[in-house]
Parts: sequence; C-alpha cells; structure tokens
Amino acid sequence: MSDNRTLDEIKADDIDQLAQAYKEGQRFEFFDRPQAYKFQGVCVQVALKNLGVTITKRIHPGIVDKQLKDKGVVCEQRRYHEEEDVWRTGLYIYKKDGELAYFVSNVKENNPSPFSINRVKKWGVLTNVKVDGGRSVISLPGMPILGGSKGNRNA
Repeated sequence: MSDNRTLDEIKADDIDQLAQAYKEGQRFEFFDRPQAYKFQGVCVQVALKNLGVTITKRIHPGIVDKQLKDKGVVCEQRRYHEEEDVWRTGLYIYKKDGELAYFVSNVKENNPSPFSINRVKKWGVLTNVKVDGGRSVISLPGMPILGGSKGNRNA
C-alpha cells in the first residue's frame, strides 16, 4: 500500500476491507453480557494466535507488544458514534502488509422487537475469526450461545 494515499482513500479502503470481513463473518448471540465479552476475548486470542502472537493470562504486556511488533501485527480499537457508522465499531487486527486480517465487533445489545413473541434480551458479537474449527455454533466451556449467522450489520 502506498503511503501517499489521501484520508478519503484510506477510509474507502478500510470500509471495503471491513465489508469483506462482514461478508465472511458470523454474528454470535449470547443470553448474558459477560459471556459475550468472554467470547470477544476468545476471538481476539484466536486471531492473534493465527498471526503468530501468543497471549496467555500470565504473559507480561511488554512481551505481547514485542510479539506484535516483531510479527508486524497492528491492533486498533475504533469507536464510531455517528448512527450510520456504529456498525464499524470494534477491534481491527491488521497483518504485516496493512491488510485487515480480522475484525471483532464491540458487544452490542440486541433489543427484541416489541412485536416479537420471544422478548429475551441478547448480546451480539460479529467477527470473521474462525473459532472452534469455523463452525457457526460453538461450544466453549460455560458459555451458553445461541449460534452464529452469516455476516449481518446488526451484530
């Protein structure tokens, strides 16, 4: 990628890469917020492992930073507040070549429709990280999950 791109060109490229991640991604829903956050952490851990960066509970943050730098991996947490851009909020993980490798959305509360028979509140995460062999329904210990569906901007 050229360093001489305008901010508009960079933004357009970013949106194109994110759209591809959404297309390849799945939306997962959880019955409680802590489980959605736990899943989000698992996604980040798997994504970084796929790029050669190992994170454990006891690893010093300085070692993680060194691994990221050595592998050329860049992680950016982005927040968008404009209504039309909220779907872009999440963690962007870039490969050495500057291409978006993974996207993990922020946990989003999915309020049930007032017309829905099942009015249970759920929390969703959209990601293109393949967890548990890439299956859309995963089973992680102690993690009740409703399952995944192909990319959806409403995660």
